Amino acid sequence: MDFLDAWIAPPRADHVLIAKYFIIIVSTFFIPYISIQFGSTLFALGFSFRGKREENPLFWKFGQDIAETLLGGAATAFFLGILPVLTFAVSFGQILYGTEFNVGGAYLFTLVSLVLALFATQLFKKSFQKRDTAFTTHLFWGVAALLLQHLAIYGFVSSMSVVLFPEEWLFLKYPIVHPFDWNVVARLGMFMNRALAITGLAIIFFFFRWMGGKSDMDERYRDYVKKFGGGVALGFTMAQTLFMIWYLATLPIVAKATQVYMMGVINVIVLLIVAYTLYFFLADSRLKLATHASVLFLVFLFLFEANDHYARENALQYQNYELAKIDEEIRLEIEKQRMLSGGGEEASAALGEQIFNQKCSACHRFEQKLVGPAYLDVLPKYQGDIEKLSQFILNPVKVNPNLPMMPNQGLKPVEAKSAAMFLLKRYEELTQQQ
Repeated sequence: MDFLDAWIAPPRADHVLIAKYFIIIVSTFFIPYISIQFGSTLFALGFSFRGKREENPLFWKFGQDIAETLLGGAATAFFLGILPVLTFAVSFGQILYGTEFNVGGAYLFTLVSLVLALFATQLFKKSFQKRDTAFTTHLFWGVAALLLQHLAIYGFVSSMSVVLFPEEWLFLKYPIVHPFDWNVVARLGMFMNRALAITGLAIIFFFFRWMGGKSDMDERYRDYVKKFGGGVALGFTMAQTLFMIWYLATLPIVAKATQVYMMGVINVIVLLIVAYTLYFFLADSRLKLATHASVLFLVFLFLFEANDHYARENALQYQNYELAKIDEEIRLEIEKQRMLSGGGEEASAALGEQIFNQKCSACHRFEQKLVGPAYLDVLPKYQGDIEKLSQFILNPVKVNPNLPMMPNQGLKPVEAKSAAMFLLKRYEELTQQQ
């Protein structure tokens, strides 16, 4: 893993579990964001170029509106772009701890590409202000943003894909992971296709539904935006079902399972419902249908990430076993240190009273025999000898043949000593009262 080893401690079982669920949740936000960045840049650049070439003000305006409405700002880029990549790096650093795969290098490549892409995207967005006088510069930043976004997406997809191929970890020495399997190609194609479908839905939602929609659209412009956004969303959603089937068909053997295929079928069904909803939106232009389609597509994204999680879990069986051994070693070492240090607490009568109430009071009373003898009858032989009583509590033996043997309560030395301190203290108090 290289430099991440210095930053990530050996993972505990609960840390690994949290990391796995973090990946699902963060992906559900990161993927739509980077998808909209890519799709919006592509469409904004395309319409800007088309508007210039055809001298059509509608295309000219649409390209600028897409950029200004969907590309966001620096704060959004940090929280929905950069921070998630850092989260992925740390999470996979935990999950792939101890393997030969260069997790740090892979996500460093993705992070650097993303930061440069977001910087170029913001410059492209600002270049609309001087598009008339510096059109070449405007095109340059648009193309640069697209290329850098593609690199960031490629780094992200390949880094996520490699988890499904544990047999390749030893041989992947470079941060840029080449497409070594058709499944990686399928995932990359599916991501790019999905990015355009999401962008189509985002155009409809943010142009018409978000905060009341844009107010400077005439009827002709509104009609064009609806048809373009809905048509793009419908076409690429239908294509997404084919990519989903390709992805399932090319999964490596170690990742395959009935659960993965069943979830895949559900994903395809959700996509078909999205397409069906978008078809009726294009037929009667009811904006509520477009909103329903957007929500359903987010459901698909979450279900796909959950499905990808199941596939990863199948592929990570041996790695999970190694992580479980590391967790057990850490736990035993902590337990050993606690035993050596007396459990990390000072013995006290107050702690002993808590232990008495939790462990002892069900079978013992001071003045009354229950399951065990009354303490007033047996404590005199331990008076003044806390160590002797604590040793009996730690390792009880059968004393009275007429009473059952006291079971071992599994106490730590400091807990047994505390219980002994409380019992003898309470015994002295009671004898003084008599």
